[in-house]
Amino acid sequence: MMKKYIVLSVIVVLGIMASCTHYRTSTSGQAYESYLVITSEKGAYEMPVSVMLDEDSETLFTAEVVAVEQAKKANVKKYAVKPGKHSVIVFSDKQEVYRKTIYVTQGQTLSIYLSPKK
Repeated sequence: MMKKYIVLSVIVVLGIMASCTHYRTSTSGQAYESYLVITSEKGAYEMPVSVMLDEDSETLFTAEVVAVEQAKKANVKKYAVKPGKHSVIVFSDKQEVYRKTIYVTQGQTLSIYLSPKK
């Protein structure tokens, strides 16, 4: 009788322990990045352009130009930049086609519109 009571107690304790659920919580917010999307009229820039931030050649990167109509889609190519004030210069075929100082906030995606080539 005592053995049955001990075995039953062990089974009940194991059942209670097995049914305990662990909760995992996490918080998330906007990433500490901002994004640039380079846009223009459809077909205006068929080749990628060069983008320089803050007049620093180390921040020079090649960017794909997307049509204005496509810029709001989720799968469009975005380029990460740190939030804050930036000087942006865009080159196409080694010619400057855009120069402006911008300010982007944390988590913001900013479209840079390039006028069509003449």
